[in-house]
This record gives sequence, structure tokens and C-alpha cells, in this order.
Amino acid sequence: MQQFNDTDILWRTLAFFLLAGALTGGARALLVRTVYWIRPSLLKRVEARSNQRLSSHRAAKALDLAHDHVDPFAEHHTQAIGPLILLASLCPLVLVLRPLV
Repeated sequence: MQQFNDTDILWRTLAFFLLAGALTGGARALLVRTVYWIRPSLLKRVEARSNQRLSSHRAAKALDLAHDHVDPFAEHHTQAIGPLILLASLCPLVLVLRPLV
């Protein structure tokens, strides 16, 4: 019986889910392509919706809203928060590179 370590199991699981996602997406694309090949009249609704004009004001409206979610502690202690943010941003890099060492 073959023994697998945790890294092998992780990579095999990741590869399995990537393959399953690719196969699912390919099957969905094949189904949609077949339906539109058999009934091209269904494309009229898709074309009508894609040809609608959107105003730039409506599209940028979400960007104009104020997002004041900064914690007052972080606002008053910026020199202490800076290194913490730097360390937090390095954590994913360390977790990714850890199995390679």
C-alpha cells in the first residue's frame, strides 16, 4: 500500500477539484452551444440585453458612496498598525512557500 504525506494529498485534492471544475465548465459550454445551435432564436434575448445602453453615472454610483469603515484605533495608531498589516500580508506567502522548504 502506498503512503501519502499531507502535501501529496493536498496537491491531489487541488488537482481533482481543478479538473472537476474544468470538466463541469466544458460540459456547460457544450450544452449552451448545442442549445443555441439548435435554436438560434434564443440569442435574440441575449443580444437585446447586451445592446442596452448603461449610463456611466449609474455604473459609477457605487464608487461614489462613502465607505467610512476605518476603525478609530487604527486611525489614531497608524505607526503601530503599519507593521501589523505588513506581517499579515506576508502570512499567505509563508503558508504557500512552507511546503517547499
